[in-house]
Amino acid sequence: MSLLDHAITTYRAAAAMLDRVAKTRVDLLASAAASVRDASLIEGHRDLGPDFDICLPAGSRANLAFRRPRTDGIDLETDAPAWMTLEGRLPDTAAAATVCFAEVGIDCREPVAADIFLRVIDPDGTYHDQPPQEMLIAGGLAVTQLDLPQDAAAGAYRKVILHLRRPQMQLSLRQFALIPL
Repeated sequence: MSLLDHAITTYRAAAAMLDRVAKTRVDLLASAAASVRDASLIEGHRDLGPDFDICLPAGSRANLAFRRPRTDGIDLETDAPAWMTLEGRLPDTAAAATVCFAEVGIDCREPVAADIFLRVIDPDGTYHDQPPQEMLIAGGLAVTQLDLPQDAAAGAYRKVILHLRRPQMQLSLRQFALIPL
């Protein structure tokens, strides 16, 4: 095989992988933008579309405003809760996936410390959390790889949970996407 043949083979493999990534990528913010309007959030779980949830601790509040255009992200103003979760559901089509890459982009004054983990929720409502990974989100885009277990019960679904520790009062969530492969 010549050097040119090897380069062409490598290019084709990279193009095929890029195509696969593009087809399986779940843009959670786009899903939310298509499903809800700007909102005031109170403690507890709030569905922001079929794939994306936000959860706030007891006594907490947040205002959510989509940037213009709506696909440019979400601005969050909070009352500085102790924590907040951003949760993305993996589609049923990702059942055979063995890994998931999570892309998170937050504009903020200081880095945001977070834990990210996978939760498997059985049909009866019980759930099993995978061990969390620490993630520091500082300005640009942060990417983390999570292993996906293959032993989930039939009918179970999986969520990637980003647990923000002491989120700042003003956050601009530019990107939250999942890529199951």
